[in-house]
Amino acid sequence: MKNERFKQVCHFVAGLFLLPLAFKLFEQKKFSLSVAILIAAIIFLSVAGSVELLEKGLGNATKLFYLLECILLLFAAFIHFHNGKKMPALAYAVAGIVYFFLFLYFLYDKDVSKKKRKKHKRRSPSTSGSSMDDE
Repeated sequence: MKNERFKQVCHFVAGLFLLPLAFKLFEQKKFSLSVAILIAAIIFLSVAGSVELLEKGLGNATKLFYLLECILLLFAAFIHFHNGKKMPALAYAVAGIVYFFLFLYFLYDKDVSKKKRKKHKRRSPSTSGSSMDDE
C-alpha cells in the first residue's frame, strides 16, 4: 500500500469513528458538543479525499491532523467512560493511542525519494584549495 493511500485510509477511519459519537450526543440533546464533533468528522473525511493537495499547499502542517484526530479520539473515550461504557471507551482510547503513534511516525518520517534527493557536488582532491599544493 502506498504511503499516500495509507494516509487517506487513516483520516477516513478517524472520521468514521467520530460520526456515531456525534449522532449519539445529538440524541442525548448535547447539541454544541455534537456539532463540534460532527464538524471535526466531516473535516477528517474531507482531508482523506484531498491529502495530496493539502500536502502540496500546507506542507508539514498536515501532520497535525493526526494529532487532532488523536486528541478527539481520546476525548471520545473520555465521554464514553464518563457515561459508564467501558468497552467503547477502551476502543476509542486504543484508537487514540494508535493515532498518536501515527503522528510521531509521520512527524519523523524521512520521506526522501530519488526525485527529491539533492545531489551534492564532490570536490576533486586537486581543486580542494589546499596550500600545500602551491609549494
